[in-house]
Amino acid sequence: MLRTCRQIYSEAIEYLYTANTFSLSTWDDDHPTLDYMSYYFLPHRLTQIRALRIDWEVDSFYHDRHRTTSGLLHLEAWKQSWGALRAMTGLRQLRVVLYFRWRDVLDCYEDYWKKHELELLDPVKTITAPANFVLVLPDRRCSTNIDMGSSKCILQHAEETVLSLAS
Repeated sequence: MLRTCRQIYSEAIEYLYTANTFSLSTWDDDHPTLDYMSYYFLPHRLTQIRALRIDWEVDSFYHDRHRTTSGLLHLEAWKQSWGALRAMTGLRQLRVVLYFRWRDVLDCYEDYWKKHELELLDPVKTITAPANFVLVLPDRRCSTNIDMGSSKCILQHAEETVLSLAS
């Protein structure tokens, strides 16, 4: 429909961005789509997106390549991804589900998250635009009692998410 007439396009295109939930996943991504959204969308279209859901592999191939010799995720790659979200100033709903791809093989929580939790959550605190911002943590042992500063981010465990959807 949008491609049939320039007038229809100009009158309706904003609805495409404001009325839909965009969904991204980092599964098997060499380069997270989130970091490259500005290549796919015009800047003013990015600010029109109101709802976004991201399924984010914390130990993805991309971030795994950016680990330092100590095993810590190179925080610049992590921060770059959160910076891309910060630029989406029109967001009203943001749901980010973090998970460990290798959780069945490794104890990613003990080996990685527990040691660096505050550093990993630091760039999350800079996301202040959406009033409805939920970050689902990758392991039930992750703390949800962390001060998120001026961000309206609510930290949850996957089990809490299932319960809140059921009620």
